[in-house]
Amino acid sequence: MSNFKKIVEKSSQREPFTEVERMSASEFVEQFDRIAKSGNPAIFCCEPSLNSVQELETAIGEYPLKLRVRNFDDSGKYDPRNRSYTDSTVSEFAKNIQLGKADSYAGNIMFDGEAEAVFGVSVPEVVPATALRKPSIWLGPEGSVTPLHRDSADNFAFHIFGAKRWTLFPPEQHPDLGILSLEGLKQTGGEFAISEIDVEDPDLERFPEFASAKPIVLELNPRGGKYFSFPLAGITT
Repeated sequence: MSNFKKIVEKSSQREPFTEVERMSASEFVEQFDRIAKSGNPAIFCCEPSLNSVQELETAIGEYPLKLRVRNFDDSGKYDPRNRSYTDSTVSEFAKNIQLGKADSYAGNIMFDGEAEAVFGVSVPEVVPATALRKPSIWLGPEGSVTPLHRDSADNFAFHIFGAKRWTLFPPEQHPDLGILSLEGLKQTGGEFAISEIDVEDPDLERFPEFASAKPIVLELNPRGGKYFSFPLAGITT
């Protein structure tokens, strides 16, 4: 049984996803076991040392990026199987963002530096360092969209500047989400997969089961965020 199937089996034994908690980093550490067992995400506040794309450019301007060149403002048109790339640096990409000329998106760029020293954030000490992968950088202009997908691992996502909206679904709703495994990613053991559904404009004739899905929508910024617990606009249940 894959790790994801084990998660689905366990999550189906609990109450439906109804709660998202916002807490400080110290509260998160104190309540980590309870949060982890609930299967629910948590928002906690941090104080990053960088506050703008200009400061990022100053800190790691020469760090190399491999940019995804796609129509990333529309999740319905975004398909990693057809993705192409171009090389850049943080400084070059930051300048294009500031000039409104960025036509690409830096996603999942492995960072080999000291994340805490550069960004001023770190994973809570309750998580063993041996259980962590190297951190990754995500950077893009306003309007960047990643399609609905399932990652191969749990995530700590730190917002350094800007804001991001997350649309999350409980694991037990997996059958309603149109998730397809990608042939080119068999090495992940099927733990990463992508959906053909555009959550902002779902085709309910093609995917009628999605009408039963109940997402949690989070809008996060560097010092916290807010959440909504309701079906997305345009979806009736």
